[in-house]
Order: sequence, then structure tokens, then C-alpha cells
Amino acid sequence: MPRHASQMIPLDGLMSMLWPLLGLSLMSNLAILVSPLFMMQVFNRVVPTGNYYTLALLLVVAVVVLAGVALTETLRDRAEAEAGLWLEHRTQTALNARGDAPQPGCRQDGAAARPFLIGGSINAALSLLWLPLFLLVLGTLNMALAVGTLVGGGALLAMAEMSRRMTAQPLGDAHRLRDMSNEAAGQIAAQPLLSAMMRIGANLLERRADLMGQASDSERKALRLRAGFTAASGLLRNLSQIGLLTGGAFILIQGQITAGGMVAATLIGAKVLATIEGGARAIPDARAFLAALNRIRTYSAEDAVLHTDIADLTGAITADTLILPRGPGAPPRLDRVSLSLGAGECLAILGESGSGKTTLLHALCGAEHAPIGAVRYDQSDIRTLPPERLQKIVGYLPQGATLLPGTLAANISRWDPERNDEAIVAAARMAGVHGLISALPRAYETELPADGHLLSPGQKQRIALARALYSKPRLLFLDEPNALLDTTAERFVFEALRRLKADGCTIVMSMHRGGIISLADKVLVMDRGKVSDFGPRREVLERMEGGQRQVRLPVSIGAEDDLADWISTQFRRDEDNDLQSKSIRAGRELFNFARANGPLSANRMLTVQFQFVDDLNCIITLTEPRRTQLKAKIDGVRNRLRDTARPPTDFAPDELALVEVLQLAEAFDFSSAEKNSTFIARLRTSFVPAVVVH
Repeated sequence: MPRHASQMIPLDGLMSMLWPLLGLSLMSNLAILVSPLFMMQVFNRVVPTGNYYTLALLLVVAVVVLAGVALTETLRDRAEAEAGLWLEHRTQTALNARGDAPQPGCRQDGAAARPFLIGGSINAALSLLWLPLFLLVLGTLNMALAVGTLVGGGALLAMAEMSRRMTAQPLGDAHRLRDMSNEAAGQIAAQPLLSAMMRIGANLLERRADLMGQASDSERKALRLRAGFTAASGLLRNLSQIGLLTGGAFILIQGQITAGGMVAATLIGAKVLATIEGGARAIPDARAFLAALNRIRTYSAEDAVLHTDIADLTGAITADTLILPRGPGAPPRLDRVSLSLGAGECLAILGESGSGKTTLLHALCGAEHAPIGAVRYDQSDIRTLPPERLQKIVGYLPQGATLLPGTLAANISRWDPERNDEAIVAAARMAGVHGLISALPRAYETELPADGHLLSPGQKQRIALARALYSKPRLLFLDEPNALLDTTAERFVFEALRRLKADGCTIVMSMHRGGIISLADKVLVMDRGKVSDFGPRREVLERMEGGQRQVRLPVSIGAEDDLADWISTQFRRDEDNDLQSKSIRAGRELFNFARANGPLSANRMLTVQFQFVDDLNCIITLTEPRRTQLKAKIDGVRNRLRDTARPPTDFAPDELALVEVLQLAEAFDFSSAEKNSTFIARLRTSFVPAVVVH
């Protein structure tokens, strides 16, 4: 049944509290008149008559009124504190009930609004509302004094605004520089090992010190300006009060006011000036408070979308013309992306860095909605599905997954207060980490330290996969799932995903490395936010290769990893895993041997060709366009390997790479002509299937 996704953030309830606060503020501000009226009655009634009974009566009335005012202020302060705490609590509760990710800073808005309500700023701001009343009382005593007070108050407001404007930029610069300084400190803390190497930590410390110095300079400038304006405001306030006293004395001499009226008028004028000055200081806080309320209200309006709960989703995904803008004048992050994936199918998203793979993955899983277009699960727009339903049916593994300080069980169960221990163990078994966890001293109750050094990045990745599998999702989204894994861990992940797929789980994964691409039924290729190709895996990969199984690579550090990734994409069947592993190792070491026996030049290129002989054998050919004198070295390594009587222990580093190739290959050949040197390695799988299909 349709229902609201979560509770609306109750701003109307806060508005209903405003009227009692206004009433209490009025009663509290009326206390300003107690002392002036008391003094006026004393000078006008008691002093001329010398009547002590009248003085006593006035004193009793003043004490009773002031006691009532004290009670009123107590009630006012309590009401403001309750309103602040209520706003923060209800805002957080509503956002938690919503379940999805709020807008940046939205969770902080409730907490940011609370200090205005309980810190006294609201009293100063509300007091400004009653200034016309006091100016009216002052005008009944003497209009000239009322006008003079209004002029002095206006000058104080102007001074406060000038102070705010002139200190805004240096204070903003100081805050920005301090944030940058704290970011530099955070970088040092987040990467202690990297910071200790290559002088990175020392350079970051120098940068932090420089930023702190600039921040101090900006703050010093702002404080000096503020100090000057504060002194000027104090001088202006004192001059205004002296002016009121002088004006009161002048009109008293002229007989236009009584002595009691003069005293009362000067006291009321001084209170008005103090109220204006305090209100001027509260105006920035009031603006921040109203801005926070406006952001909360805007987010609350979004919450009014009706959600429809669908219990049984099969896992089919459809994306229709997704467009996710980047910013004014910049190309979109996603540009008219469409795809369709059946329940239980696996999609691999390929593309260069920055092509939009992760952005598309986030749009498909609902982590970041595309404002244009729609993502549908079983024909239902994911924006209309309840967050709690999405959290149950969707599993997500981010690239470089992070585990929070706490127990492994808590991390796998997503900190579920009603966690299911059987589901935790089942998820760990599925991700292939049950044995790893069980070997720890406290098994699943092992506490992860804040520094995260207990587990390797690959182990964290597999535990994060268990976390994604905890709810037995129907859809699983993986961002570079094998990026941090070695061959053994990658095999565990491969087997886990294969079992999930067999159980009908729909899998979407972005990747650079192709070690598990054979799981994919379909492949989507991204290029600068657009879909450049989409279809069945074999057809797309063949189009990517352009009909050629050949690649040219520069002789540079790290190029062997690119070669290994390229070789892995040549294999598309589950039963090819053994031959794939051999080919990757042989190709990598053959590249290392050729690179070590030639000049390290940026212009030097090696060409690698790959060919399947049949389902059990393949050939890797490496060609370099120059003549080399390596035959004697290669023959020498072969002879030492054949000499079983004297085990070889004196291989050079480049020879060790050749040893690895010779041990992996069924056959190896080398030839060097006038313009080319060619290395050929033939490899055969150790796994022989019962039936070989040609």
C-alpha cells in the first residue's frame, strides 16, 4: 500500500511554540518599565510629600512584579530549552526514519538551530519586536527624548552592520584556512606509513603550519577590526546615554518634564539602546537559524513523496535515459544511459578511469539518483520504493571498502540492533572469510581497532562483501570488487559471486581488472559518461578487441600490470581459470625479462599477441622491433635448469623471470632477426574437462 516514506520534519509544531514564547518575551520585556516607573513615582510622589507609607507600598508592588518577572523568565528559558531540544530530536528522528542519505549538512541543521533557542540569542532577537512599545512610552514622556533614543539606536545598528560586513571576509578566510589545515592533519593521520615516506608527512606538516599562520593573520585582522568597532559602539552608546541625560536635564530646566519623568525617560532610553545593541549582535544568529529551518523545510518537502512497498522483487533492472549533470558548462557525468538486465543476470561495466563507471553504479543502486531519467526494479521506480525495502534487497560493495571500529560481527550485520548470528556466519561463508575470522582469537567478536591495521586491504574487502551479503540481497552492486585482491582471494570472490548468481541474485560490477569478467552475461562500456557499447559479453569483448588479439605497450614500470589485465580479458569461460592464471603469470614475467634486457626508453614499445590453439592450449608471442643478443643467455638458463645434479642458485633477477616462463610453458622459443626479436611461449592448462567442446 502507498505510504509516506518517513515522518515529516515537524516545523509546524515548532511554529506552534512561537506564540507562548512571544507572550513570555513580552512579559519579560515589560520588566524594563518597572525601575523607571518606580523611580518616577518616588521622585513625583514620595520625595515631595515625604510619605514613607507610599514608598513602602511602591516597594512592595515593585518586589511582587519583579518576582513575577523572574518566574516568567524561568518559564521562558525552560520553554526555549525544550523547543531547542525538541527541534533537534524530532529532526534527527525524522531523518533516521527516512532511511536514505540526507542532503549534505541536513543532519547538522537541527543541532545548529538549537543554540539559537537556548543560548540567549532568541531573547535578544525577540526583544527587538517590543521596541516600538517602549519608544511609544518614551514618546509619551517626551517626544524629543524618544527621537534622540531612536537616532542613537539607529547609529548602533549601523555600526554593528559595518562591523559584520568588514569582518566577514577575514573571518571566512580564517575558517577556510583552518579547515584546510585540519584536512592536511587528517591526511597525515589517515596515511601514517605514506606520510613517513618520501617526506610527504614533513611537507604536509609544513603546509599545515603555513595554513595555520595564514589563518591566524586573517583572524588577527578580523579581531582588530572587531575590537575597533566594539570600542566605537561602546563610545557611541555612552555618548547616547550622556545625550539623553543632557537632554533630560535641559527640558527639566525648561519645565517640560518632572524630575521623576526625566529619570524614568533616561532609564527607558538606556534600556532601549541596550536592547538594540544586543539585538544587533543576535541578528547573524537569527539569520543562521532561519536558514537552517529553511533547509530543513526544503528537505521535509521532498519527504512527501509516496512510497509503495513491493515485497517480492525478482531483481530485474531497467535504466531509462539517465542524465546526471556535472555543473554549468561541463559535460554531464551520465549522458542518456539506458540498459536492461534480467533477474539473475550479471553485468560488467568497463571503461577508463573517469568514464562514469562508479557514477552509473551509484545511480543503479540508488546511492545517487539521476535527476533526469529513471531506474526501475521490476518496473517500479526505485524512488518510489521504501528505503527499508531497498536496504534489504540491495547489497553494495564500494571500492576500497571501509570497516568501522567495532566487532567484526557488528560490521557484517551493519550494526543491526537485532542482528542474526546465523545470517552473519552465512554471509561470511559466502564471502569466503569464515575461516579467516574463526582463526582470530575472539572470532566474530574481535574488535577492529580505529587505525584499521588488524586486517589487510584485501581482507577488509572480503569482509565488506560479507556485509553486503548479510541481508541476502536480490541485487548486488560491486565497485572494483577484485581491485585489492590477490589471486587466491579473487578465486574466493569469484566462487561466491558464482553461487549468488546461481541462486538468482542480479549482479552489477564495475571493473578494470578482468579476473572475474567471465561471470558477466552482459558487458556495458562507458566512455565520458556515455554508453559506447552494450550487449552480450562475448560480442562486446570481440568488438573491443577489433578482431585482433594484440596489444602494444610501452616499456615502463607498471606496464606488466596492464598486460596482465589485457590477457585476463581474453578468457571468458569458468573452466579457463587455470590456463588464464598461467597465461597472466607467463605474460607478466616474459615482459619483465624483455624489459630488463634492453634500454629503458619512453619510446621503446613491445607488441604482445595472444592466440588460442584449442580449448587446452594457447600461445603468447612478444615481439620487439630490434635485434638482440639473448640466445646465449636463454640457452644458459635452460642448461642450468636441466642440471639436476647442481641446483641453480645464481640466477640474476632478469633470469628469474625467464625461469618462471620456462617452468610454466609447455614450449618456449626465441628468435632474433635483423629488425625483430620474438619470444614465443606455448601454455597448456592443467585442468582437463571431461568433455572438450571445440
